[in-house]
Amino acid sequence: MNELNNPLFEDRKEFLERQKQEYKNALLGDVAELKTQSQEIGKKVLIGGGALVGIWLVSKLLGGGSKTKKKVKP
Repeated sequence: MNELNNPLFEDRKEFLERQKQEYKNALLGDVAELKTQSQEIGKKVLIGGGALVGIWLVSKLLGGGSKTKKKVKP
């Protein structure tokens, strides 16, 4: 971390403003990276879920379902 008495800046306020801007830019970059990663993961999860639902529907259609009647005792 930079020292508060940096010789490149005459005024401490100017130095702190510059440091604030650097932190802000770093945070914005991190947020953008997290956003793209979450979108990528979301798409993969959505595709996987759709595939599972499709397989389940096809198995229900082809299986025909074995419906058994329960015998009721008199």
